[in-house]
Amino acid sequence: MAALLITHVLLASAQSPPNANASKEEWEVLFNGKDLNGWTPKVATHKYGVNVGNTFRVEDGLLKVRYDQYKSFDGQFGHLFYEKPFSYYRLLVEYRFVGEQAPGHPGAWALRNSGAMLHSPDPRTMLLEQSFPISIEAQFVGGNGDGKSRSTANLCTPGTDVVFNGKIYVRPDAQKTNAFQSNRNILLSDDAKVNTKPQLEIWADDVKCSHGCTTGQLDEEALFYLQSRGIPKAKAKAMLLYAFAGELIEAVNQPMVKQYLVGIVRERLMETS
Repeated sequence: MAALLITHVLLASAQSPPNANASKEEWEVLFNGKDLNGWTPKVATHKYGVNVGNTFRVEDGLLKVRYDQYKSFDGQFGHLFYEKPFSYYRLLVEYRFVGEQAPGHPGAWALRNSGAMLHSPDPRTMLLEQSFPISIEAQFVGGNGDGKSRSTANLCTPGTDVVFNGKIYVRPDAQKTNAFQSNRNILLSDDAKVNTKPQLEIWADDVKCSHGCTTGQLDEEALFYLQSRGIPKAKAKAMLLYAFAGELIEAVNQPMVKQYLVGIVRERLMETS
């Protein structure tokens, strides 16, 4: 919840409708560096168009998101919506975070954490107390100040579903093919949902191919066992999630890449525990 400063926002796009000529790209400046012309705020618990506490402002040519007029943040998540929809685009944003988290912030996960809410519906359809628009969020994340790298451009899916649709296609002349496709998912909230559809299409005779998928929640018995050994619930969850991700990490053959992935996973799990 630290203040976010944006110097410029550019969009390479073919505007709606979806059948527009996507091969033609023209950069369009979304922020004019002077004011919020073309943009409308929506802050949770407040009506569309109300810029609570002057949260969104333009100063010194910068688009700023600040909370200095808030007594307490208290879940007042704010979003700034552009006046025109786009169906095809590439987004270029330059940003930085300054200051500390606002009082009453939602937790460590929100530290220097912002993003672009893509493919969201008309903001006028949002409920008064709705925290986030139904969307696919591309996160803009800043460092924690501890010298460790922090991944950005992460995917968040508030109110949306993730679909895995993978296919192994074995051509007629691809004899002796040995292929296995696996998709495993853990759902960490009651409203989380994953649709998975692994597929095999085989046109050869002498092959070894299989596919499979699993979708579920953390093992409650394993969680109880760790807690019975004196491990706090949050840390026990983090341990089980690390074990889940560890299978994939162990398959990485490059030591430097593996060490990097281990660091990212551990850091993210520490933020949530």
